[in-house]
Amino acid sequence: MCATCKLRNRQQIDNALRYFAQCREDGRTTVPWRTFAEHVIVRGDFEYPYKWRAVLKHARTCLGIETRQSKSSSR
Repeated sequence: MCATCKLRNRQQIDNALRYFAQCREDGRTTVPWRTFAEHVIVRGDFEYPYKWRAVLKHARTCLGIETRQSKSSSR
């Protein structure tokens, strides 16, 4: 369990991360993960007390969402 999992509004954050992941998968946005995490979750209305890296780590480890910029770059 990470620090994000302990937040009272974790479900809202999880829903936003899942929605954004679906938008990226469907090709509806090309906004990078870092930009989304920093501007929507950290600086947005979620009152997120940690840095954007914690958002992405939570998405990867706790939700199983791939947050890499490009799957082809890992080859």
